[in-house]
Amino acid sequence: MGIQKICYALTVLIISFFSFAPIATGQDVGDKQSGLASWYGVKYHGRPTSSGEIYNRHKLTAAHNQLPLGSKVRVTNVATGQSVVVRINDRGPFRGARIIDLSEAAARKIKYRRNGLAEVVVEVIELPEAFLASRAKAEKAAAEEEKEALALANEQATGTPVETPLVKPVVTENAAVVAPAPAVPAALQQKAFVVQAGSFGSLSNAEAQVEKLRSMYEKMPIALVEETINGRRVHRILAGRFVSKATAEQARQDLAKRGITGLVREMAEPAALASSGTH
Repeated sequence: MGIQKICYALTVLIISFFSFAPIATGQDVGDKQSGLASWYGVKYHGRPTSSGEIYNRHKLTAAHNQLPLGSKVRVTNVATGQSVVVRINDRGPFRGARIIDLSEAAARKIKYRRNGLAEVVVEVIELPEAFLASRAKAEKAAAEEEKEALALANEQATGTPVETPLVKPVVTENAAVVAPAPAVPAALQQKAFVVQAGSFGSLSNAEAQVEKLRSMYEKMPIALVEETINGRRVHRILAGRFVSKATAEQARQDLAKRGITGLVREMAEPAALASSGTH
């Protein structure tokens, strides 16, 4: 096997492992976070939350910017030692260095309603089944892609040809073109996060999805990537380029509210490319 073919195999392996490896977009049960908590009450009572539920200041709920909606957490007031279990059904807080926004009832339970703010410890005690199923599915898909890339890299040792997962750009009027990138030294890579907003066998269906996304988000970068895996063409749509997985997760959830299911994926890109984009 020529050196060019070996390098190509390694490049595909790196692309499969880094560019398309899904990440866990939430914490795991037992994880803890310490920081400042606030609360919100009558001003927002009766208004829709990020989950679509109507906010009720008398229920034990909370807003958090990273945990999946529907998660349950135990919040402990460091000063009093009192705890309350709440369900995450909203996003926030969006002011200062606060990590969680409790409902008025929850703040009253752990005795900081009058003070307004409190140092707390947030412990994850339950994650929603839909999130766990989605994460497991994404991890399985990533493992299959990595297996195919490893098989290609091992072709030199076995001498048995394997079908190469080819990634090539697809040019459409409204979608950005993504070409396979050469391997980049780890020191020159930066992490970025995208939302895979669709995977189609039909190019026309993929292009229709791109058009739909463009009509919703005029400024969001949308990339349409065509892959050939085991003789089957797959057209994937990658939306956005986010510097944190929390921001990408918020975008994914916003897409879900609009009827588009997706997965948050982590990808590595050259530092120069990552720093040149504007948001």
